[in-house]
Amino acid sequence: MNKLDSLVPPSLREKARPCGSEFVYHYPDVLEVIRVASQKSIAILGSEFFRIDYDGLLTEAISGYELHLSDNWANFVRENNELAVCFVEQNRKEGRYGFILTSTSEEEFGKLTQRI
Repeated sequence: MNKLDSLVPPSLREKARPCGSEFVYHYPDVLEVIRVASQKSIAILGSEFFRIDYDGLLTEAISGYELHLSDNWANFVRENNELAVCFVEQNRKEGRYGFILTSTSEEEFGKLTQRI
């Protein structure tokens, strides 16, 4: 479980669909998850939108934004998360649809960039 998923209220996580080590959040719950991320300084680096089928998840859309970190983590989080909200709003459907969010805390991001 990543940092964000560990901070999501259990009531939201219980409504999400597990998918390996990730969670598929339905609309409008996904917006609450993004709000939690913003409050906890976690950046949403991207999102995938799926139709949930009996055979699994069928990809409907993938976010295409990519921001580069300057020296200001707070701005990086704000800009990424605003784009994530826009992506959700552009692709929202209720029912058998959901979103997987790719997220990172500043600490997780630092560890990733040290490996490169």
